[in-house]
Amino acid sequence: MQHWFLDSEFPNAEPQHSAFHVIPFPLEETVSYMGGTKEGPKAIIEASGQLERLVEGYGNPGSLGIHTTDPIPVNGGLVHAIKLAGNAMQYAMRCNATPVLLGGEHSVTNAAIDLLLDCGEVGVLQFDAHMDLRDTYEGSKLSHACVMRRVVEAGIPLFQVGIRNYSEEDLAAREQYRVGYYDASTLYRCKDLSSLKLPSLFPKKLYITFDVDAFDASLM
Repeated sequence: MQHWFLDSEFPNAEPQHSAFHVIPFPLEETVSYMGGTKEGPKAIIEASGQLERLVEGYGNPGSLGIHTTDPIPVNGGLVHAIKLAGNAMQYAMRCNATPVLLGGEHSVTNAAIDLLLDCGEVGVLQFDAHMDLRDTYEGSKLSHACVMRRVVEAGIPLFQVGIRNYSEEDLAAREQYRVGYYDASTLYRCKDLSSLKLPSLFPKKLYITFDVDAFDASLM
């Protein structure tokens, strides 16, 4: 049985009449430890059926329309898959919808770079345990460990939240590209997380990306 996001609450809306396009991207090409990232989109969509439609402080955002696309094909290689995902995100924008890309490993963010360059002044807000700022990793410039390096090389402002483990190369790149951050130690010591703000000059339009290891491992 095929599911769509929040299928227990809403029909799968037509793409042209949706405020959100959920794009499953079951990518598992550059993982460097355990596998399973390709199962992520399916698991998230199936679990979404346990959610209810009302969100505290936001009312009923799903009533604006949620369209879940078919999964992005990944059997044609990494570069081709990233291009297809980027096309799906571009189509969402042409429908005046917000693209929601579900990975898959974190290299899925490569699909958003060209889109962000076409969106004017926009910044990337990254929640992650790792910086992902290496130039290459295990022979690939498109690795999950390099994706934010590709973002900053494209001239897109980046702010990182939750970092707790990194390489010397990551740290040097953060300094070189003047990446802003609240590391995990800052979050741990902070008594009022609402006091942590993005820099005043950081773009107001955001592309937000989450890696699950940003969260407390005991809760995942």
